Amino acid sequence: MKEIGFDLYLIHADTDILHGQLCYRNISLLPGDIDGLLIIIPKTETLGVVEEAVKKGIPNIWIQQMSETPESIEYAISNKVNLVTGQCILMFA
Repeated sequence: MKEIGFDLYLIHADTDILHGQLCYRNISLLPGDIDGLLIIIPKTETLGVVEEAVKKGIPNIWIQQMSETPESIEYAISNKVNLVTGQCILMFA
């Protein structure tokens, strides 16, 4: 995605650097206005991340296949997030 012009900000709770790129410990630490979030995490963490994204005001969320839960989808929709789910990002990136 970076190669086709996207600015990427990695989020990882356990490290500051991943593959040579700066990581943020959570969504609230992301710089400036972020207009989209791609979630690729274990299902047990998805709802919390969606809640954090909504709180940050991120309007577009893609929950990668196998990361979605009914609760995370319902929360995103009820908070008027432009949501993509049930599809693999690699099919479109």
